[in-house]
Amino acid sequence: MPTNAIGTENGIQNCFYKTQDKIWNACSTDKKIHGLIIIGRVLQAAAVASIVAAVTYAIAAVSATALIAVIPAVALGALGFQMANCPEEAHGFLQKLRPFWPGQPVGLVNKGNNCWLNSGLQMLINAPRLQARMRRIPQFSQFLDAYAAARDGHQKMAKKIDSQALRQFISRESGGQISVAGDQEDAAQFFECLFQGPHAIHQLSQQINGGAPTARQEPLLQIDLGQPRGQPGAQNRSSFQQLFNNYFDYRTHDGHHTQLFFPGPPEDLFIQAKRFYQRMDTSGVLHQGKIFDLIDFNGGLQLPGNFVRTGETAIYDCDAFTIHQGGCLSEGHYISCMKIDGRWWYCADETVYEVSEDWALKAMKKGYLFHLSKR
Repeated sequence: MPTNAIGTENGIQNCFYKTQDKIWNACSTDKKIHGLIIIGRVLQAAAVASIVAAVTYAIAAVSATALIAVIPAVALGALGFQMANCPEEAHGFLQKLRPFWPGQPVGLVNKGNNCWLNSGLQMLINAPRLQARMRRIPQFSQFLDAYAAARDGHQKMAKKIDSQALRQFISRESGGQISVAGDQEDAAQFFECLFQGPHAIHQLSQQINGGAPTARQEPLLQIDLGQPRGQPGAQNRSSFQQLFNNYFDYRTHDGHHTQLFFPGPPEDLFIQAKRFYQRMDTSGVLHQGKIFDLIDFNGGLQLPGNFVRTGETAIYDCDAFTIHQGGCLSEGHYISCMKIDGRWWYCADETVYEVSEDWALKAMKKGYLFHLSKR
């Protein structure tokens, strides 16, 4: 195809995407949901009017065939009821119908209880600086190529990508810590297996009671949320910034003062909010559960200079996070959200659609894993 033809095609395509984007973003999510409620009520009223008209005509004309019109009227009323009473679900369904937007995440097939893996992969794919680490492993390099090909081909779902094959590879590499198939796994464990030891994302130095520093590698910064409300020792939840600061300077249960330091501000932060807990009560019974409390987090964190050897401070913004939906670690479902070119995207296996920033910031407070990039 001649070069000028390619330019014309791209220009038309870009014009189409901009036009459909203006239509979809003509008003806020709240206004769209409110509009769906109104439309639902109108459809319900239209259905009632149609049913009354059909019955009245059937009686007047003494014709039972006129009652056939009741069938579509009932269907119309059911649709209106669903839109009026479940507008968020209706909005989500409409978002799924939205045309592909260039650069958006690609849905991943879940063939074997792999939502924990798919959510982690979505986070890593959209953290460009971490892709180089993934490409050191041939299996992940092949996955990245297949994902890029699907996205470049404007596929909303990559049907040819088999995340189950990746799961089997991770299971072998982890010595069976992750099951081959069937069991729900911890999304955090995926990062622990991928970025362990010298390949860890975070290279820190540790000092105990002011002693000589020692090296410490961490795939994730595990932020302690404390005990859940209603449990012994539970306190008012601190802000995520304070919980983050506590990670670098704390006392152990036996009184040792532990301090952690970065050599310099890293480009990426991977944080795990420790929502799953276990504790032994006075009678020796082990209790396990999940902390459902919302995190006081607006999407930004500051790395104070006193936790950095060079003394530099840095500001970070959250651009990806995962949420665990469910009551315990071995059950439930994982979703992930990513910010790409200023847009937030909701990803739940095969389902991908855009959400508003307000929605993302509210959902972030339920987060389990977070990726933050330095400004």
